[in-house]
Order: sequence, then C-alpha cells, then structure tokens
Amino acid sequence: MLFHGSLFPGRQNSPSSAVQSDLAHTRIANQKLQSKSDDLQRQVEFLALANQALFELISDKLGITEGDVIQRMQEIDARDGKTDGKMGAATSTCPNCGRIVNTGKTNCIYCGALIDTGHLFQKGK
Repeated sequence: MLFHGSLFPGRQNSPSSAVQSDLAHTRIANQKLQSKSDDLQRQVEFLALANQALFELISDKLGITEGDVIQRMQEIDARDGKTDGKMGAATSTCPNCGRIVNTGKTNCIYCGALIDTGHLFQKGK
C-alpha cells in the first residue's frame, strides 16, 4: 500500500467517522432486509403448506390429480400470451368508459374507474 501508517505516523489506518457511520447504517439496513427476507420465507413456507393441505383435501373429495393441477397452472400461465411461470395480467373492458384496460391495475388508466383485477390471487396487489 502506498500510504502505509508507518510512513505517516499521524495518519490513522482506520476508516473515517463518516465511513464508519455509513458502515453502521449499512449493517442496520442489511439486518432489516434479512429480517424481512426471513419473514417472507416463513410466509412462503406457510402458504406452501396450506396449499398442499388444500390440494389434498380437494383431491380426496373430488379425485383431482397433481397432473390436473399442473395442466390448469399451465393454462393460466399461458393466458397472457407468455409461458413464464407467472400469472400475468389479462385485459378487460372498463365498466365506465368502455376502453380496454390491463387487469393488473386496480383502476382504469383512462377514467380512474375501479376495475376487476381478473384473478382472485391478484386482488389486493
């Protein structure tokens, strides 16, 4: 290193107080993000467990198979024209102005009217 502490005795090798403050803020932000990530992981695991339980109940009552569910998932995935593993938004007609709107939005971009989001699990986004 060009500026070693032994060459300049008055110079400290530790970071400045501003850098230390930034580092402390970064550590706190990282801890918050890690906590949020852990919370999301717990929620995903809970939802996976709940979905498995619901599938097994429905399967027992109605005889629906995993293949039936996978086939329906693929159909839903393809509705937006992209098979990307996501439930994309569809389009519908605004009940107020009659224009074609994206159901990924909760309000019509033209007149502001409330529109149906299309899918049950997309409501509340």
